Amino acid sequence: MTDVPRSAPRGRGGHPHGRLISWIYVAAVLLVFTTGGIALIITNWALFWTCFGLLILAAPAVGRAIHITDDTMKWTNALPDEHER
Repeated sequence: MTDVPRSAPRGRGGHPHGRLISWIYVAAVLLVFTTGGIALIITNWALFWTCFGLLILAAPAVGRAIHITDDTMKWTNALPDEHER
């Protein structure tokens, strides 16, 4: 049997699936990206460039403001007795 890597939160009080604000951020970025793609297809250039600008600002400004990178996980090997529980 091979060892399956398991995820563990970084430090105490970690969030194994990320914080709610991070998921809201991801959903907003996906919505803006999709809207920009639709605007490109229907040739609505004002909406496309607005979405493009929002995406450019989303990563450094908003992502840093909500500390989205604090939700990262470190991978560890599971302890043998964890599989038997």
